[in-house]
Amino acid sequence: MIDFIIRCGTTRKSLGGAAAYSSIALKRYGVNVSVVSKVGYDFPEEYLLFLARNSIDTSHIKLSKLRSTSFRLVYEDGQRKLFLTSRCEQILPEDIPDELNYDLIHVGPVAGEVPPQTLKKLRRCEGIISLDLQGYVRDFRNGYVTYSYSDKAIEALRYVDVVHGDEDEVMALASGQGIGEAALNLLRIGPKVILVTKGEQGSYIFSRKRAFYIPAPKPRRVADPTGAGDVYTAIFAAHYTISNDVVEAAIMASSAASLLVEEPGLSGVGTYEEVERRAKSILSMVEEIEVFE
Repeated sequence: MIDFIIRCGTTRKSLGGAAAYSSIALKRYGVNVSVVSKVGYDFPEEYLLFLARNSIDTSHIKLSKLRSTSFRLVYEDGQRKLFLTSRCEQILPEDIPDELNYDLIHVGPVAGEVPPQTLKKLRRCEGIISLDLQGYVRDFRNGYVTYSYSDKAIEALRYVDVVHGDEDEVMALASGQGIGEAALNLLRIGPKVILVTKGEQGSYIFSRKRAFYIPAPKPRRVADPTGAGDVYTAIFAAHYTISNDVVEAAIMASSAASLLVEEPGLSGVGTYEEVERRAKSILSMVEEIEVFE
């Protein structure tokens, strides 16, 4: 998608979206990546060339007659306001490759563009499927993004293994006295792991038997937090696929997100070695938490 990032009265146009941030992060982590997406007639060719130059398979990206999905992100006083300015076509089951012999499929909708029937087809894959909730619980009123309950999100959870949302997104979808109870309610629907991120306050990892708090490494500076959740989820899913260890995967994910925010756009995405070095700084600070009866 296309991002228009507004900070201190200055607007910067940038390649954005979960597909871009997660694919670049995974590639620099050492993973072979293919992207399935749709872009509009207004999508800059240089963005596609950027992905291709980073050895990402773009053969499943289709060109639409509509405008590309685009957001305006306004940062003021440490807060972000998000506005949808255009939305491209949905990604339907027929847009998905018939051969799904992947170790990992990460689904990152941003504006309700991946219907549950697409996830149902993806479930034919024997690998891990991870999902970001944001595209299912966002509500667009005059373009401004708020969060609300979604039956489609609940259905989508039945087809995936790992689910990520920030605190507002998870609480919009699941009832509970707190984030722990809400996460447990989502786990009962089908996923194996729920990830809840809270920015610089760290993250919580809930599996069906144990739960952990993962601190966020302190970045050297915060230049641009855009895409941090996308990078967190993608790196967690990739490392979890390899290690089957939720704590190890979460430490690496938190460290990758911390690196990203230090530079604008995609330039802050770290390599596996850079992420691993930063992960060592928080290894001893992980806490197991009690939320299970």
